[in-house]
Amino acid sequence: MQDSRKQYSRKLPTQLRSKRIVEAIVQACRKILKEEGPQALNTNYIAEVAGVNIASLYRWFDNKESVVAHTFEVMVTDEIAGLMPLFDELNHQVTPDEAITVIIDILLTAQRRFLALHRYFYQTHQADFYVGSRPFIDGNQSWMQAASNWISIMISESHSGWSQGDCDFKAFIITRAIEGIMLSAVTDNPDILDQELFRDELISLARLYLLQNDYQASS
Repeated sequence: MQDSRKQYSRKLPTQLRSKRIVEAIVQACRKILKEEGPQALNTNYIAEVAGVNIASLYRWFDNKESVVAHTFEVMVTDEIAGLMPLFDELNHQVTPDEAITVIIDILLTAQRRFLALHRYFYQTHQADFYVGSRPFIDGNQSWMQAASNWISIMISESHSGWSQGDCDFKAFIITRAIEGIMLSAVTDNPDILDQELFRDELISLARLYLLQNDYQASS
């Protein structure tokens, strides 16, 4: 799948020393945001906390926004890398309900983490840093497409009478409904993401959809 995201940093470092400088800048940005909040962030302070001179920072970044953007990019990359073994571990070992719960928990954890770091920035740039839209595994599908395919397999294994097309369709509806609610929550009501009831209601919504289809199939 084609990746159309913006490039926020001027360029990516290739030499080890330059990589370490950029890593120090990212760590400094995260530290300031976590401990002091966005209002404390500026390029001079980032460079000071990182232990680099300001010229080194501007070699790689145009402004503090591009530092924040690259910091989010690193976080998203780490999130995706952490999902790779999870899919291998859980594949063919869970029920559809369990698979849906895993997907919801993964997305919810990521959304909470990004909002906690810098709420306004993530709300404004969610399209660029949303985990579900990122290329996954072979790069030919997004993470959410991979999740939909995975849930379709779980549904197929527990509903032998359903065609593969039906399983794919139901998995698509479930995952995209979850995705749409998650994305809307970030922009329209971010505080709701911290409520345990939000998670429970999402899980119940997906389960009810499957139960409804079970009932229709048996009637």
